[in-house]
Amino acid sequence: MRVLVATQLAGSYSKIAGEIIPRLVSSNIDVMVVSIPPSILPLQWKVGDLCYCVKGKNVKFVFNIRRREDLQAITAFHPDAVLNIYEPTMLVLKDILFAASTLKDTAVREGAPFIGYFTLDHYPLRGRGQAQILDDLFDFVIPVTSYEGRLARERLSRCKVVEPVPYGVDHAVYNPSAWSASPMGRKLKEVREFKVIYVGTGSPYKDPGRWYRVVGEVARRGVPVRGVLKLSTAVGTSSMPADVSVLEDVNQLAGKIEYVLGWLDDRELAALVSACDVFLTLSTAEGFCLAALEAQACGLPVVLPDIPQLREVYGDSALYVKREGTWYSGLGGFYVTSSVEDAVEKLVLLYEDAGFRKEMQARSLANAKRYSWDESTAKIIKILESVAGRR
Repeated sequence: MRVLVATQLAGSYSKIAGEIIPRLVSSNIDVMVVSIPPSILPLQWKVGDLCYCVKGKNVKFVFNIRRREDLQAITAFHPDAVLNIYEPTMLVLKDILFAASTLKDTAVREGAPFIGYFTLDHYPLRGRGQAQILDDLFDFVIPVTSYEGRLARERLSRCKVVEPVPYGVDHAVYNPSAWSASPMGRKLKEVREFKVIYVGTGSPYKDPGRWYRVVGEVARRGVPVRGVLKLSTAVGTSSMPADVSVLEDVNQLAGKIEYVLGWLDDRELAALVSACDVFLTLSTAEGFCLAALEAQACGLPVVLPDIPQLREVYGDSALYVKREGTWYSGLGGFYVTSSVEDAVEKLVLLYEDAGFRKEMQARSLANAKRYSWDESTAKIIKILESVAGRR
């Protein structure tokens, strides 16, 4: 079977694709990767998220679908299926939609199904016109949770919604002792403060300002806290967010936040996470929160926003922050905001009650064991085999 995988070259979706693609290749599936959005500088990604994950594998790359020779290479590949793994909200951008539509034309000519595998939270399905784009473009969608699968079936009419396939975790990399394999991990482990980590972007919908407020309030409660921020950045960059100093000053956190910038491979990231004490995110919207699952595999308790998808994935293995309200994005998306006071109480409880902290650590490890990239990829392969040649 020949599978064309369209994905981003950096960010969380490239990491997901980077877990799936080598496993497809190991299952004797011929894979070609095409960049969405098109990249005019392929060399800058040679040590990046996706290329790091698939190096040494027999994978063909197409970086710029606008180039005639790249488009000819895709046509000559004769895919049996096209698997799209990228942020679906990008499809509202004209250039991205054009690239995806070009791939869809290739799929139609080859009789190959056009399949999406991504989170389908409220925004892609309820955003103005976005559900229609998904319905028109994709033949099949693989949701990540049952909740999003039900939501997709309500919103999509032509596109078929198959059974959900959750994301996974590589337990050989993400585990409680990962910190010992890295100088960075060993150094952070020696810090005797209560280390609260967040891994992700600094996008407004992640509500980083509220994260700073919570850590600041925990410090004012007398907890010797240290915030650890691993902010996702493009490969080769290490820029500090412009508003960091303001957030530190307002919340009296000068000298209490450790920033880890630049790109880390999985082993370095696992070392960083496993050296901390608790994972905290107050994001206003999440489809799965893979970073929290990786933190659980490292044995960390996780404190999360109270969102239906996360309740499904994490069950009673996580602590959920009470909703403080919702706000409307203006584009059809409703977002949850979390209570600062409740988040503070949960972090203080984890710090002060060692028995409760150990219980949540055990729950985290047990929940993480339910998820595996090997199992998830096997499910995706079964779906690909069942729909290949069907549209």
